[in-house]
Amino acid sequence: MGQQLRRAVGRVKEVEKFPSRLDRRSLPKEELSAGKSPSINDVSARGSSSDDSERDPQYDTMLNQMVGRIKAKPGGKAEMGEASVVETSKRPLPKLRNTTPESTRYEAKPVPQGTLNVAQVRHIMLLYQGKAQDHKGPMTLNEIAKNYRIDVSQVQKITQFLSLPPEATDKQKKRYE
Repeated sequence: MGQQLRRAVGRVKEVEKFPSRLDRRSLPKEELSAGKSPSINDVSARGSSSDDSERDPQYDTMLNQMVGRIKAKPGGKAEMGEASVVETSKRPLPKLRNTTPESTRYEAKPVPQGTLNVAQVRHIMLLYQGKAQDHKGPMTLNEIAKNYRIDVSQVQKITQFLSLPPEATDKQKKRYE
């Protein structure tokens, strides 16, 4: 991210995405010679001046404005600059959807011939598992298909790919009431 910010300010040249095959590096302008090496004082003075020139105060202020100083309070809550970071959502909470076996508001709606409503699908599952109150023991797929006048393959798909919600315990029943 720092490199992108520097490019935006115009400090660093952008690197070629597809470098060419030819070597375009410039040759050194001065000839190298074994002359007198600079003294230690000259090197240190030159190093400190280059550090100052590389540090741009405008870049630092821009970076501080964009990011801010992120600190953590002893309580663990993140703080950004002067204002504390608040993690609240403005959207409403989802509705409580009641899917207990007693929720039969839309389940017994009349449906066209050859289709099943939710109450009938639930009854098919109970018949297949042998838990239906109007029939003792489990029923076969053929008997269920004959009873509801539908194809056996539909009953097989219902029993294979659907499952009943778990029965509500006393704690869950109290929560819904």
